Formats: sequence, C-alpha cells, structure tokens
Amino acid sequence: MFGFLWRSSWPIILAALVAGIASGLSSASLIALINSALSGHFEYDALPWRFGGLCAMVLLSASSSFYLINRLSQKATYELRIQVSRLILAAPYPYLQKLGNPALLANLTEDITSIANAYQLLPVLCINSAVVAGCMAYLGWLSWRLALILGGVILFGVLSFILLKEIPKKSMERAREDYGKLNKSFRALTEGIKELKLHSIRSGDFMEHSLAASAESYRRHSLSGLTFYMLSSQWVNLLYYTTIGLILCVFPLWQTLSQDVIRG
Repeated sequence: MFGFLWRSSWPIILAALVAGIASGLSSASLIALINSALSGHFEYDALPWRFGGLCAMVLLSASSSFYLINRLSQKATYELRIQVSRLILAAPYPYLQKLGNPALLANLTEDITSIANAYQLLPVLCINSAVVAGCMAYLGWLSWRLALILGGVILFGVLSFILLKEIPKKSMERAREDYGKLNKSFRALTEGIKELKLHSIRSGDFMEHSLAASAESYRRHSLSGLTFYMLSSQWVNLLYYTTIGLILCVFPLWQTLSQDVIRG
C-alpha cells in the first residue's frame, strides 16, 4: 500500500518527511536553548532572536508537515476508492457473491478511511523521532552514560510495545468481522422494513438474534481490543515516569549529576 502511494505521491511524502524532521529537530534545539538559558550559559542579547526564530521554525514546519500529510490522506482516499472499485468490477462474480455486499461496502468505506487516516500519523512519527534523536544527542553531550541508559530504556519500550500490541489483534479482527455482519443486518432492516412491520414475531426474532447479537459481539470485541491498546500505551507511560524517577532518585547515587544534566 505504501508502494502504491509512493509511486503516485512521492514528492508530497518527501516534503512531509522533511518538514516533520525539521520540526522535530527545531523542537529539540528549542529545548536545548531553554536549558542553556536557564543555566546561564547563553548570551541574553542573542536569546530573544534565537528563541523567536526556533519557535517560528517549529510552528511553520509542523504546520507544513500536517498540511501535506492531510493532502496526501485525501488523495490516498480518492485513489484507493477508485482502485478498489476497479478491482471489484474486474473480480469474478461468484467471488463477489461469496464476499457479500456488506463486506464490499465496508471495503469501500470503513477500510479505506482507516488506511488513509493511518497516514496522518506520518508527520507525528517524523516529529517525535527527530525530537528523540535531537534530545538524545544533546543528552549524550551532557552525559554519555545517562544517554546510553535512556537509549536502552527507549529500545526496551519500543520492543515491548510491539509485542504487547499483538495481543488485541485477534479481538480487532473479530470486531472487523462483526462489523460486516452488522452492516448486513442494517441492510436487511432497511430493505425488509415493510415485511418486518407486518410480522411482529419475525421482527422480534430479527432484532434479538441478528441485529442485536451482531451489535453486542462488535461492542464486546472492540472494547476488548481497545482496552488492550490502552494498557499498552499506559505501559509506555509507566516506563517514562519510572525512568524519570530513577534519574532523579537512583542515578545520582551511582554518579553525581550536575544541575545542567538534570535539567537537560
């Protein structure tokens, strides 16, 4: 999928990546500047100009990155819908009957929107990666031992998050199947509304064993998957605050840290 977008929109992707990286590096430089100013290691005459310039660069580059990626997302939505529609037209009719109309409709709407929205995370990833890289470089200049420890913690956090996010995958896959069944029930409701109104017993049976059952299954699997994703995110936050606590309370027992390093 990324290859498909790269072939059609590589200039926009490159521009968004460059803008995101520039925003992240500018943010890291701004953090270093603030730390130097608080430490009294920066000339006051040049501080307002440097601070204002970095703030403007952060805002402009971040805005440019998000604008470009939103443009890419809308273009991806359009091209994916056209491409999927052509694939549906070219597919054998028995295969389309096997999939069913609800699954085809979900592919054209929900799935394509989810894929396009995923690309909006690209500038966030670039900005955060550049911020981490810049801050780690600055911290390495202040204390290479502390930077090495933090690098290990970051690596452990990324790997553990990758493993943890595999747990809710099965629940989300079942929720996706339930969503297709729910669409099928909605279509049956709208297309057979006249018959359902004429037969109250059949109407109640449809609501209880078809529509309500699909909705309940979708709710249960979606809640399970999203809960696991939330716990995975909180695990990363726990590592973050634990690392700060270790730096403040435990690391000074092993090596004396200056105020500049602690602020950094």
